[in-house]
Amino acid sequence: MNELRINPLNGKKIIFCPDRMKRPRDIKIVPVKEKKKFCPFCPGNEDKTPPEIFRLGEKKWKTRVFKNAFPIVKPEFGSVHNDFYVLSAFGYHEIVVESPNHHSDFRNIEHIRNTIITYIERFKDLSKRKHIKYISIFKNHGDASGASLRHPHSQIMAINFIPNEIKVELKHIEEMKRILSVESKSERLIMKTKRFVVFAPFFSESPYEVWIVPKKKMRNISYFTKSDISDVSKTISTLMKAMKSLIGDFSYNLVVKQVLKDDYHMRIMIRPRLEISAGFEIDTDAVVNTAIPEKVAELIRKKLRAQKP
Repeated sequence: MNELRINPLNGKKIIFCPDRMKRPRDIKIVPVKEKKKFCPFCPGNEDKTPPEIFRLGEKKWKTRVFKNAFPIVKPEFGSVHNDFYVLSAFGYHEIVVESPNHHSDFRNIEHIRNTIITYIERFKDLSKRKHIKYISIFKNHGDASGASLRHPHSQIMAINFIPNEIKVELKHIEEMKRILSVESKSERLIMKTKRFVVFAPFFSESPYEVWIVPKKKMRNISYFTKSDISDVSKTISTLMKAMKSLIGDFSYNLVVKQVLKDDYHMRIMIRPRLEISAGFEIDTDAVVNTAIPEKVAELIRKKLRAQKP
């Protein structure tokens, strides 16, 4: 039986139909091979990026942050009156170069730790800016994720509005407590650490979607302690190794769901991009997922057990 599940945080409807994974295909998504040798994010090319805002490391950098040269939002105000009302897209858009190593990724604990520290420092700074109401931290990895450069990097956008999905979640924030309680004991649980719970949510929107949720309620990443950073870095590394072993070098989006001031329980969400939304999803705003999260969690747990010495 195909199932319709509803996310209690935001009301989204997800239809699970694993048999569609077996449907015939004669159209394939072919990964784009990296041809260009020049990379503006590699060491030695620092002058090819906008001026540096922040870095970890002194003589040799571990991470670098600078303004996005092609920003989605800019720190400019204005409005236009025509047939519709148009406002300026206000905000700050930054690039986080996560490592000097062009081929490093989120299986490397030190790479992750440095990136998380950088996220926190930039979040603290941007949250003090006037008019900022939400800070989006995200990482696009792979051809299907929206990434335009292969060198490991993330993006941070500080904007002057709260996304509608977050507004809806804030009205149902008590559901997060129930979700965490249920998933901590469910067959969708992948692992628990001293500080985090990792699971494939009951209402996953994509195959192999995983949530990493702190056990202690905190509204944003700035509340992470050194121990939290160490724990979550090891957790993400362990998880990514298992997932790569399971589904290959997959494209994904990693998103930090958080708020500035409201009552909220933050989470880190990893959403692989293994399927493409089609006409039904566009028409109905429902989501079709071909992987049952209970099975996903089982497969990842098996890979985690195989990793242990």
